[in-house]
Formats: sequence, C-alpha cells, structure tokens
Amino acid sequence: AMAVADAMARHAYAPTAADVDALSGVRRTAHYAAQLHGVLVPAVNAFVQAIALSGAQQQSSLQDTLRLLALWFKYGAQRDVDAALRAGFARLSIDTFVHVIPQLIARIASRVTRIRTLVHQLLSAVGAQHPQALVYPLTVASKSVSRQRLTAARAVLASMRTHSARLVEQALSVSRELIRVAILWPEMWHEALEEASKLYFTQRDVHGMFDVL
Repeated sequence: AMAVADAMARHAYAPTAADVDALSGVRRTAHYAAQLHGVLVPAVNAFVQAIALSGAQQQSSLQDTLRLLALWFKYGAQRDVDAALRAGFARLSIDTFVHVIPQLIARIASRVTRIRTLVHQLLSAVGAQHPQALVYPLTVASKSVSRQRLTAARAVLASMRTHSARLVEQALSVSRELIRVAILWPEMWHEALEEASKLYFTQRDVHGMFDVL
C-alpha cells in the first residue's frame, strides 16, 4: 500500500515538473533558464521512480514513460539530463520500453549525439531480451531512403546479430519479399523523389539528395 501511494504521489508530481515550459510565460529569460535547469533532473527522477513503482498498473506506467521520453527528446542534449536518464534507465525493467519501440525508432537517427547514442544503447538492450518485438520495426527502418536512418537501423540490427542472427536474417528475407510483391516501381520512385526533395529543400543536403536518387 505504501508503494502504491508513493507511486501515485510521484505520478502527480512528475507532470508538474515536466510542464516547466509554462514558467515565466513565453519569454525565455535567464531566470527562466535557471528555473528550467533546476527542475529537469528532478522531473526525470520523479518519472523514473513513478514508473518503477507502478508495477502492474500498465496504463499509468505507459503514460509516465511517454512523458519521460518527451523530456528526453527535448532536453537530452544536456549533460546532466543525459546522466540522469542513464541512471534511471538502469533502474527500470527493460520490459518498460517494449511498449514504446515506435517512439524510440522514430529517434534512431537523431541529430543530437547524446540522444542518438542512448537510443541505440536502449534499443540494443531491448533487442537482447525481446528480439521478436524489435526485429521487424528495425528491418522496416533499415529499408528507409534516409541514409542516416538506414545506417542507424542497420547498426542496431548488427548488434542483434550477435545473439539472434537467424531471426534477423529471416526478418530481412521476409521484408525483401514483402517489398518485392507489394511495392511497384513507380511507387518506389515517388517515395525516393519525395525524400530527395525534402533533403534538398528542407536540409539543403545536395549530396544526400543524389544518394537517394
């Protein structure tokens, strides 16, 4: 009963800490920055504790996990936040992250080095214990026309090959056959042209555009 009460209290506190963006209105002053910095790590720790104490309350745990990921993806470039996240993830069951695999894979090619590195490490840990849950989403990502996303997905798949080589190869084989029978050449060209246009007009990445084409 005490653990449940503690979890409920931390669940109530953590969103308040995470909603610190509402502080000081819309102005981003030095005072605001100091307030934000002071509350980020406590917010991360509160979410981690709430998730750890949630136990069988999956809905509450998932809600807190998604909020923790939102904090991570927005502020994970900061050294102290990254350290708090690493310490917190080490305390949590790896099963916690099976339910947020799509969100993790969405950030697999993050431009922020600290976020990208931790995403790769977390996905590798999930893949070690739940390879069946991870292998197909990663296989799909490894077929991306985005060079960064493709490379990142293949790196995680390579780590999975060390313990689940047969499963990875089977998933890749199934994926190739599904693509072959389901996607027409005009559709593939349309997707490639769309991705190339994004690279050129959004990122001004001329070399990336040519690589896609």
